This record gives sequence, C-alpha cells and structure tokens, in this order.
Amino acid sequence: MHIEDSESDAALVLRLLEKAGYEVHATRVETGAEMRHALSICAWDVIIADYYLPEFGAPAALRMLQESGHDIPFLVVSGVIGEEVAVSMMKAGAHDYLIKGALARLGPAVEREIRDAHVRWERRQAEEELRRTLAMKDTLLKEIHHRVKNNLQMVCSLMRLQLNAIGDAGLRELFARAEKRILCLADVHNQLCHNDHGGRIDLAEHVRSVAAGAMDPEIAISLDLHTTPLLVPMDTAIPCGLIVNEVVTNAVRHAFPGGRRGTISLSLSSADGHAVLSIRDDGVGFDQTRPQGAGKSLGLRLVDLLVKQLHATAGFETGEGTRWEMQFRTNPR
Repeated sequence: MHIEDSESDAALVLRLLEKAGYEVHATRVETGAEMRHALSICAWDVIIADYYLPEFGAPAALRMLQESGHDIPFLVVSGVIGEEVAVSMMKAGAHDYLIKGALARLGPAVEREIRDAHVRWERRQAEEELRRTLAMKDTLLKEIHHRVKNNLQMVCSLMRLQLNAIGDAGLRELFARAEKRILCLADVHNQLCHNDHGGRIDLAEHVRSVAAGAMDPEIAISLDLHTTPLLVPMDTAIPCGLIVNEVVTNAVRHAFPGGRRGTISLSLSSADGHAVLSIRDDGVGFDQTRPQGAGKSLGLRLVDLLVKQLHATAGFETGEGTRWEMQFRTNPR
C-alpha cells in the first residue's frame, strides 16, 4: 500500500521496487477512508507513506494501522522530513524513514522489514502454539487431579462400608482416622482440579478445610481459625494438611476429657519465604513426661516424620492447654 498524493513519486517508488526484484501489486491511497478500506480487503506486505498529504499523512496513517491490529512494516518516505520528525515517527512505531531524494536503500529496507515481519509472525505462531499446549496440559492435569480425588473419595466410601461391619471400637477408630488422612489428600487434589494457581495450593484454604474435618460434631469444642492466603507446592501442602489433621484430632480426643468445653485455635502466617503454623487448645495440657519415640501414638510419630520431610522445626508447649507450632519454608528447594 502506498500513501501518496503524487502520481510521479508513486511511479518512482514502484520502479525502484521492481528494480530491486519485487513483483509489485500496489494500491495508492490519499485519505483515511481509502486506507481503512484497503486494510480491510488485502493483507499488505508493506506500507510506504508520505509524511504529509493535504488530507492525511504518515502520523495519522500509522495510528490507523496500529489501531487495526495488523503487523505490517510501515516506512515513511518524504522530501521534507527532518531528523527530529523522523525520530518522533520511529518512536511512534514506524519501522524506517527515507528521504525522497535518496531512495537507493528503499529496496534493502523493504526486504529487511518484510523479513523481520515474517520473523515476528513466526514468533507469534510459536507463542500461540505454546499457549495452546500449556492450556491443554493444564486441562489434562486438572482432569487427572479430578480423577485422583474421585478415586480417593471412593476408597473412603468403601472404608465406611467396611466400618459398618466392624464391631470392635478400637478398630473402628483406626478406620475413621485412616479415612480422614485419605480425605486430606483428596482435598489437595480437589483444589488442584478447580483453582488456577499454576499447580500450587492455597495452604490457608487447605488447612482450614482439614481442621474443620478433624473436629467431632458431638463434642462441644469450637474451632477458631486465623489464616492468610499462602500458595505453596503440592509437596508442601500434603504434609502440612496431614500434620494439621493429626494435631487437631489429637487435641479433640485428649485435651477435653469428660465432655469439657473448649476451643482449638489454628493460625497460619508467612513472611520473607517462611511460614508459621500454630495450633493451640485451652484443654488439660499435653503430657510431656511420656518417653520419646515408642511412647508416642502413631499420629504423633507421623507428625514427626512429616516435619522432617518439610525440613521444618516444630514442638509442643504445655501449660494452660497445649500449643504446637511449626516453622517452615514456603518454597523449599
């Protein structure tokens, strides 16, 4: 496309391009309406624009091209353009400028800009293909997490059916606790198949869900939650969720004997790449006189193993109630 009001100048540009080896099919326009129509009917290889026309000009033409969304090389050719005007046009988005009295480099300039435009087109195609591939991968991963969640929930349903056939109270308790651990895993996969956090888990949402699931509705214990959103990898979310399940379950079972009322408080905060997870109850206190290791329940031994897996530091404090706290990195390497 040639934006030019002089037939002789347009003919000169045409001859120079043909001399450079191009087979030229050109349309000359002089107004904005003509340019808009030309853009709508053809995919142009290059636009060559005179800087000033009585009713139009290169600045307005460049703006129209940019508004159209087309990536077409835009070259300014003028007999009166000064260096300051040329620089302003280049800053505005023109690809090159030439003086009408020195058009020897018109052919090489057109060749270079058409080549660069093709490179940009190939880059956009590659980026679009990458976006499609990533979107497909994300969809497939969400489908996998959805199926894993459903399978884990099915395992829990089978365990409940088996539980109904068990008369031994101790064995029933073991089945119930195992079911809660599996539901912790299911909650992680449920988040991953519904959120858009790039494979990361909102740990605050996860621990709130796990803590609520660990409560016993038949016991008059309230749950107090203070958490701030924190995105972590799945490898961090899973052990944290299991830890919360074990510690809260332990408090529900042992901190409030004889139907005692009370509160279990959970807090999660983070700063500078580190997080603090704290669980506190106002119950009777934790018996720390028991020997380490063998004296601990399976749940507390599991907590110790998971803390080591996170390379975290954790411990109990007892007095008026019990407080358990863990400090860990939010992005472990």
